Amino acid sequence: MRTLCVLCLAAMLCQCAVNDDRVSALLVSPAGEQYEFYSCAQLLGILKAIKTSQKELKSHIANAGTIGSVVGGYKLDYANQHGSFVAARNAARDKNCEIPADVVVDEPL
Repeated sequence: MRTLCVLCLAAMLCQCAVNDDRVSALLVSPAGEQYEFYSCAQLLGILKAIKTSQKELKSHIANAGTIGSVVGGYKLDYANQHGSFVAARNAARDKNCEIPADVVVDEPL
């Protein structure tokens, strides 16, 4: 796990051809197994909480600038949040939960 984190951080620092979707997929399983036993209400709460967290992280990234957001870990946190959102959304879809239109995934940074 340590090696994976170091590789992700190195790739983000050098702005290599690593897509944020790939980074978030490495951090969180998009299949949503971690949300398998959650109810629709719990999944909706998680999705809303992640959206709030993403807004805060975007603000931190904007204020810190490119280098500061990478060094501060904001971009890695955002990628993790993005992966968690996708996983929770996929689990909600699998359970046929009704997801409001205002709860949509943000584009990765």
